[in-house]
Amino acid sequence: MLGNRQDELQWWAEQRDANGYDTMSLSIAPGVASLAFWVAQQILAGEEVPKDLTVPFLKITQDGLDEALASTPEGSVANVSYTLKDAQAVIADAK
Repeated sequence: MLGNRQDELQWWAEQRDANGYDTMSLSIAPGVASLAFWVAQQILAGEEVPKDLTVPFLKITQDGLDEALASTPEGSVANVSYTLKDAQAVIADAK
């Protein structure tokens, strides 16, 4: 299992193409700060937010490797920006 860095994704793609290597990549995305922003916004809007929230991992599977690699600049890490809807779902799941 890999950790969503561009160099790891590139190595994975090379190994997949050379010998069919199959794995997945999983980590907390740097964009988790955008989720925290939306959770804070919900608190300020009066939403009852549980103290323990489960943050979704950024998961890249074999089927999504090429797309993730294409959108991850060299030297960086795969990322996602969370939305208000994502925060609302995380809050709802924790209730």
